[in-house]
Amino acid sequence: MTDFVVSFILFILIVVIVSKVMLDYFQDDHFEVVRTDADLISESLLGLGNPVDWDNQTVVRIGLTTDNRVDKTKLEQFSVLNYSTTLSLFGSRSNYVFQFSDAGVPLNISLCAYGKASVIDGCDLDFTDENYEDLVKVERLTIYNSTIIRMAVYTW
Repeated sequence: MTDFVVSFILFILIVVIVSKVMLDYFQDDHFEVVRTDADLISESLLGLGNPVDWDNQTVVRIGLTTDNRVDKTKLEQFSVLNYSTTLSLFGSRSNYVFQFSDAGVPLNISLCAYGKASVIDGCDLDFTDENYEDLVKVERLTIYNSTIIRMAVYTW
């Protein structure tokens, strides 16, 4: 009888441990989704877009560069797109915001920042009122007006 009780307790213990490990493994999936969205959005932004000369009526894929340089006209077209439309065009499940900077100072290229308006405070980003589990920042270098600048994309 005691062998049965010990075996049963060990079996239950193993089932609990395996269940806990499985739950932990599948719950950490959110970070990977947010990170992947940040990579995809930043890649799209530094592309040409589709069509190459897109505007807010014809855009199929958002891209903000022409000749490997940030195109102010495309940024202006992007700024009039509805946020939910941009999420759909990016294929993103995560909220996002991005901005350009030079030597750590945000650049105002038609706007200081683009994306979810609730985190944009002038040229600063403020995430304090956002409810998020994971926040990812991806930085990429690009060119604007013959100057190398930094683009930071945040997703959550």
